[in-house]
Amino acid sequence: AAPEWSPPPLAVVEDPPSGDHATPIKTPKFPKTAWRSLFGTWRDLLVPCTEAPSVMHFLTFTVVAGLLLRRRVWFNHPHPTYPNFYAGFIAPTGDPRKTTALAFGERLAREVGERLTIIYGLASPEGLLERLAAYREEEDARGKVQRLPIPSPAALAYCDELGAVIAKTKQEGSAGLLPTLARLYDGRIEDE
Repeated sequence: AAPEWSPPPLAVVEDPPSGDHATPIKTPKFPKTAWRSLFGTWRDLLVPCTEAPSVMHFLTFTVVAGLLLRRRVWFNHPHPTYPNFYAGFIAPTGDPRKTTALAFGERLAREVGERLTIIYGLASPEGLLERLAAYREEEDARGKVQRLPIPSPAALAYCDELGAVIAKTKQEGSAGLLPTLARLYDGRIEDE
């Protein structure tokens, strides 16, 4: 059996500087072994096109691969675990490279023919669920229009500033947003 790989521990400064300054944390470098197969091809295609760090391309490809695989693939650990992902790009506010990396992922999904719901900004649990819902309208025998559910396309939600979402969750009408995201992450599709 191959030995398990685990990332090296973060090196935290033992004696933090005095004052209000943040303690510097030295993070490990992104492992070169991550750039295998399609991940390496993806990186090689994008590095000449943008200044976004390679790790952003890795996360974008991971998220898009999960969107494309959806619930057609799973791992039993011990229950089915599906390729649902949340990815966070941590960079200075206004850094355009975060959005650029995500735009390449969005384009990849479109070019392979995946229907994709793009959600820009999260305001409330109800608004999020409405955007995720898919339906068709059909007129019944009495002429009344009914909304009939259909399978929803994969969804990619952009949340440009995490601070804005956290602030939004403190508002009365949006307090359930984070629990809703958590439930959606591990949502189960029941057999009918």
